[in-house]
Amino acid sequence: MACPLPLRAVARVMRISSKGSTFLSIDRATAGLAVLGLASALLFWAAFVRLYSLDALLPRPGLSISKLSRDPRTGLLYFGAFAALFELYLLGALAAARARGRAAWVIVAAGAVLSSLLLLRLYPIDATDIFDYIMFGRVVAVHGANPFYTPPAHFPNDPVLPYAGWSGSTTGYGPLWTLLSAAMSRLALQLGDSLLVQVLIYKLSAVAAAATTALLIAAILRREAPERALLGVYLWSWNPLQLFVTAGNGHNDSVMVAPMLLSLWLVGRRRWSAAVLAALAGALVKFIPVLLVPLLGIVALRQLQGRARWRFIVTTAAGAGVLIGAAFAPFWRGGDMLILSSRAHLFTTSLPAWLWSLSDPRWNNNQVQAMLLRAALFTLAVAELLALWLVWRRPTLLGLAQAATALLLFYLLAAIAWFQPWYAIWPLALAALLPDGPLRPVSLLLTFAVTWKAPLFEYVLAPPGKPLPTARWWEGRLFPIILGPVWLVWILDLASWMAARLPPAGRRAGPGAGAVPRRWPLHGRVR
Repeated sequence: MACPLPLRAVARVMRISSKGSTFLSIDRATAGLAVLGLASALLFWAAFVRLYSLDALLPRPGLSISKLSRDPRTGLLYFGAFAALFELYLLGALAAARARGRAAWVIVAAGAVLSSLLLLRLYPIDATDIFDYIMFGRVVAVHGANPFYTPPAHFPNDPVLPYAGWSGSTTGYGPLWTLLSAAMSRLALQLGDSLLVQVLIYKLSAVAAAATTALLIAAILRREAPERALLGVYLWSWNPLQLFVTAGNGHNDSVMVAPMLLSLWLVGRRRWSAAVLAALAGALVKFIPVLLVPLLGIVALRQLQGRARWRFIVTTAAGAGVLIGAAFAPFWRGGDMLILSSRAHLFTTSLPAWLWSLSDPRWNNNQVQAMLLRAALFTLAVAELLALWLVWRRPTLLGLAQAATALLLFYLLAAIAWFQPWYAIWPLALAALLPDGPLRPVSLLLTFAVTWKAPLFEYVLAPPGKPLPTARWWEGRLFPIILGPVWLVWILDLASWMAARLPPAGRRAGPGAGAVPRRWPLHGRVR
């Protein structure tokens, strides 16, 4: 499948600096942002909200685009709409990099609010996750049970149960998210307990977390690099995937991302223990931010001296113990509370899943998947050590953000076994903080590439009305088509960067050979 997103436009966006772009004058840039924001909101409405209205479709559980329409043109419209949204997004990035003044900030905020308000009325067509959140919250708030040990299927008369996709499983989310879910379910009970109210409460929580992330990006960049603060906020707030999965489908990933950004904001204020605890709070929603905890610790240890180091270690360890204990205490009953063993064999749209699809079907399936999972964890551990080394050499906020972005990208592209499109917003929030460089275009391209999965799977690989192919067959195609282009761009970026570090052929390396060049290839200055 050809990618309609022009990579030249991506590279052009990455070359933008606060002084160098002549794409628009300042006044036209601000006006252009307003026009592009309105066009994006209208496109969201026309291509998604109008066709998949929450009010009209909510009485019907388990819907997806292929269940609503078997016409392949529906998948083409879905794909084309995202291609157009990302074209508008790239043009907006050009304008946001050039725009200045309070009006530009108001327009960026208003554009995000407008699209979010429209997408609140979208039926969650990409997954049943929001209904699973609701059901797990109801297990606590309505049924007084423990969702870590009691699956929703134990309550067959619950009206939300037919909507849940994982009704036979206990929750796989962290205890902090479960506490938040229970609180939102209790709030819904106070407001009438209709399914519409419950869906909107969970969507609004995701939108509020995304808005918090935008505020943290603004606060970090206005202090560290004010010349690109507006662009950083724009890259997160107007990203079509972020808006679609957050306001449109209510995924809780933004609730996990906000504490990660909070930890970096706290690093900028030298609140070392609080920064680590913020990342741990995110990990108690979903475990991903735990990857950042060692990086935060290294930065703190490099910045502190003598007794201050020991105070940091003792204070952070004590605070972590209290935080983790308080989160788990209401639910802990022993055993495999987080059902890690049952999730060890979930493989889809990932490098391990693709390698599994290439294995001989006569081999023991469980053993092959276990071997691939161990290999993925080993490569992730190596990547973590490399990120620690990079942060040790450059213990700054920018160095931390770059290492964390690279680590999350590596995890998604190489080490994760179960990959879903909404995961792509994890590195996006960190990449919005970065200056020109290879990590930002890869993060942006990833958010576009993953939008191909739904139409590709539901209308090409497993078209409606035809026998469902084997998982081995479709996994052999999902990873190369969806993530292959992202791998290619990243490899080319890294190769060109490494080539720029080498001395020209036939010239003896001078004293400065091997130093980081002043310019990233194709992507402008490193600030």
